[in-house]
Amino acid sequence: MKRFEKLYLQLLGSALNESPLEHSNFIGVEPQEWKSLLALSNRQRTTAFIVTPILSLPKELHPPKGQLLKLQLECGRIEEANNSLNLMIAFLKREFDSIKVPLAILKGQGVAQNYPQPNRRTPGDIDLFFYSPKEYQRVKEWILAKGYHLEKEGKIHQGFNIGRVHIEAHKRLTHFRTRRLDSIFDREFRTVVERGRWQRVAVTATSKGESASTTVELLPPTFNAAYLFIHLFRHFVSTGISMRHICDWTLHLSINRHRIELEEVERILKEFNLLKPAQLVAEIAVRQLGAPPQIFPTGGVYPAQESRGAQLLLNDILKGGDFGKYHKGSIRPKGVWAGRAHSYIHFLVRSIKLASIAPGHILAHPISRAVTRLKLIFNPS
Repeated sequence: MKRFEKLYLQLLGSALNESPLEHSNFIGVEPQEWKSLLALSNRQRTTAFIVTPILSLPKELHPPKGQLLKLQLECGRIEEANNSLNLMIAFLKREFDSIKVPLAILKGQGVAQNYPQPNRRTPGDIDLFFYSPKEYQRVKEWILAKGYHLEKEGKIHQGFNIGRVHIEAHKRLTHFRTRRLDSIFDREFRTVVERGRWQRVAVTATSKGESASTTVELLPPTFNAAYLFIHLFRHFVSTGISMRHICDWTLHLSINRHRIELEEVERILKEFNLLKPAQLVAEIAVRQLGAPPQIFPTGGVYPAQESRGAQLLLNDILKGGDFGKYHKGSIRPKGVWAGRAHSYIHFLVRSIKLASIAPGHILAHPISRAVTRLKLIFNPS
C-alpha cells in the first residue's frame, strides 16, 4: 500500500471514530501525495468527511493552499447537496401525508444521520420504501398525477426526478440472483413489517435562513444492519463499492449498538451465506479504520495477520472507488457489441479474481448475466 493510501485511511479512521490523528505521520507529505490522497478520497466518496481531521493538523502540515481551498469548496458543495435532498424529503413528507402513505427511506439520508456531521456525507439520491404494494401503487399514481416522468420500472424500483433530485421508489428492498434467496428475504421483510418496530429520525434542512426538521421512518436498527450489508455486498459483486459504503455500515452499527441484536444480524447474514464477507468488511473497518470490533456481527475475532480475503477486498475498493468506476478497463469501447463483450470480459476476470470472498454469490453472477443477455437477444420484447 502506498503512503498516501495509508494516510488517507488514517484520516478516514479519525473522522469515523472522532479520534485524534498522529500528527507526526503527516510530516514531510509532498504536494503530489496530498493531491493523490484527496483524489482518492473523492473516488471513495468521502471528501467532506475527512475535512475535520485534515483541519485538526497543525497549519504547517496542511495540504498546499490551492488544494485546501478546492477541498473546502467541494465540502461546501456536498453540504449544499445534502440540504437540497433534505428539503426534498420535507416536500415528500407533506405530499405523502396528503395521500396517507408513511415517508420511509432507505440508506442515504437516513444513514447520514449516523455521521458526526450528517451534511458531510457525500449524498446520492433518495430511496423510498413501502410497507405494502398498495402504498407503492398509490405513490406511482401520485407521481403520474404530478406529471413527473417515470423511468422504466426495474425489478427493484421505479425511478423519477423532481427537478435535479433523483428519487427511487422501491417495490423491493433488494434482489438476489436466485428465487430461493429472494423468497427468504421477502419472508424476513414481511416479519419486520408485521412487527412494525420502525426507527424514526429527524432530517434537518435550512431554507431562507431557518432550519426545520422532518421525521422519517427507517428500517428497524437490527434488520437495517443486515440490509445495509446486503446492499453493500450486492454492489460489490456487481461493480464495486467505495469506503463510504464501509463507513455507512460501521457508523450504523456503532451509533445503534445498544438497539441492535447482533445475534439476529448474524442469523440473517448466515441465511444468505454472507457471514464470511461480512467478517472481511469488519476486518477492514477494525484494522484499517480503528473501529471497535465488538460492534460487528462477527464475534470480533480476527486472524493474527491480515487475511488474504481482506487484502483482496481492500485493494478492489481502493482501486475501483465509487461503484467500481475507476477500475482499469471499466471504460467501454465504442460499438454496442464491442462494448458488451468488453464489459462482460472485464466483469468475468474481476469475478474470478475475487471469487474466494464468497464463491457461491460471485461466481453465479457472470452466469446469471450471460443467461440474461441471451434471453434479451432471443426474446427482445
